[in-house]
Amino acid sequence: MRSYNDTLVRKLEHRTEQLSEANRQLEIDIAARIASENALRESEARFRQLAENIDGVFWLSDAKDHTFHYVSPSFERVWGISADQLLQSPETFLEVVHRDDRAQVAASLVSYAEGSWDQTFRIVHQDGALRWLRARAFPVRDAAGVTHRVAGVARDVTELRALEEQLRQVHKMEAIGRLAGGVAHDFNNHLSVILSYASLVLLDLRPGDPARDDLEQIRAAGERASALVQQLLTFSRSRPAVPGVADVGEVVANLHRMLIRLVGDQISLTVRRVSGEARVAADRGHLEQIVINLAVNARDAMSGRGALSIETSEVLLSPEDCAILAGTSPGPHICLRVTDNGTGIDEAIRERIFEPFFTTKSEGMGTGLGLATVFGIVQRCRGHVAVTSTIGVGTTFSVYLPQPTAAATAMLLVAPPPLTIRGSESVLLVEHDDQMRALCTAVLKRNGYTVLSALNGDDAIAVAAGIEGNVDALLISVSPPGRSAHEVDQALRARWPTLALVCMADHIVDASDNNADNVVYVMKPITPVPLVTALRRALDARVSHIGNRSAKAQSAKEDALLTIENC
Repeated sequence: MRSYNDTLVRKLEHRTEQLSEANRQLEIDIAARIASENALRESEARFRQLAENIDGVFWLSDAKDHTFHYVSPSFERVWGISADQLLQSPETFLEVVHRDDRAQVAASLVSYAEGSWDQTFRIVHQDGALRWLRARAFPVRDAAGVTHRVAGVARDVTELRALEEQLRQVHKMEAIGRLAGGVAHDFNNHLSVILSYASLVLLDLRPGDPARDDLEQIRAAGERASALVQQLLTFSRSRPAVPGVADVGEVVANLHRMLIRLVGDQISLTVRRVSGEARVAADRGHLEQIVINLAVNARDAMSGRGALSIETSEVLLSPEDCAILAGTSPGPHICLRVTDNGTGIDEAIRERIFEPFFTTKSEGMGTGLGLATVFGIVQRCRGHVAVTSTIGVGTTFSVYLPQPTAAATAMLLVAPPPLTIRGSESVLLVEHDDQMRALCTAVLKRNGYTVLSALNGDDAIAVAAGIEGNVDALLISVSPPGRSAHEVDQALRARWPTLALVCMADHIVDASDNNADNVVYVMKPITPVPLVTALRRALDARVSHIGNRSAKAQSAKEDALLTIENC
């Protein structure tokens, strides 16, 4: 009996141990399941938080029937339709794809189930807004490696594409600018020949000679072409602002004929000038750009038919006015107003019209740089441009530019040079263009100078080595082939310390960028009076300028102002 009881006790103990172990294992399994469920809930919470806050859209769909199992909340914001619509009718997303892109997107869906889908296309929201999307899909495989889900992501790339387009525009404008600068350089040489020989022949003709009118027309056409070249150089950023004084009313009057052709026959153009002078401290070429850009903007706003008014007036800005017209200072100003009766500018976009590349015109109709250029020029002149507009009535751009003081006007205005400034000095001319070299030689010899010529920098040094006498001046292009103008000047100055240097340039060069102390610039296209004036000035100032940097800078500024004069 005792043996039986012992056996029964052992069996009960063993069974108890088994139950205890089972309970422990069950507790472990329950704890693991709870931990797994908690982890799953945390994962789902993180996923939900991520899906609800990312800018893009995330979705899961069946690999076979393409029904959607999940669509992130941002879908409605990005696509413009509700997620419920998509879940009920998967084909709904194609309905908002732009009609020009719909066939391409539909055809690409054959690769969707494979998870290799990657498309960029346009969609149209219900409010008509056009957006660019990039959508991609990738497979979700089970343990056997079979694709049973397709995960997709899409994001709005409208702003990115706009930035890319702006970058392309910048590169294109830079390329066009380099081309324009190169064309302008070559064209300046041709204009120099045309204008100079016309001037030389005019000097030989008697008053009343019937040929004078023809030659004057040739010279006038050349000067208009020269103005176009200066605009090219400004566009290519090869021509910085020339300090000086310009009459706004005169600028508008000189552009009158061009503006009529520019705006077309169906737009009536009215120009009103302030009585007397309307001088401002500004670059004449930049003022022309302001007028032309505002006129073109008005023309486009009127769709080629309407009325355009351009007027100038004198205004005296008070401190209260300047608080409204940012960037201005109290005092006398000239106001240039350009008014059209076009469609007007919506208030929502009025604040953006001066942004570079911003345009409401259709593709191919504008770069969005016209008004940005106007804004930049006006800012550099310490002025202000204001806009008033009414939808369906029209728009007025008011450009306020400060008038210079009497002292500043006297300092900036250069008296017209005399018809001829003769001399007897020796000049070494360095010019690779045959016509330009022949022209400069003829003009200088006609005014009493002895001229020795060379094709480039190396040739100039070789020619100088064979000269027994003295050379008083070096006349050379700013950027000649081979050695630079500075290198040639330094090589010759070792022999002739008081050598005067005159550089022929397509644009104003900062005086601080040149190491010569007596450099004088003459701007292309070159005509006789500015050429001999610049040479005479350099020769007369060469001794006093040696070693005097500040005098050099002032001289260079004066020579830059000389280019404003018309001969």
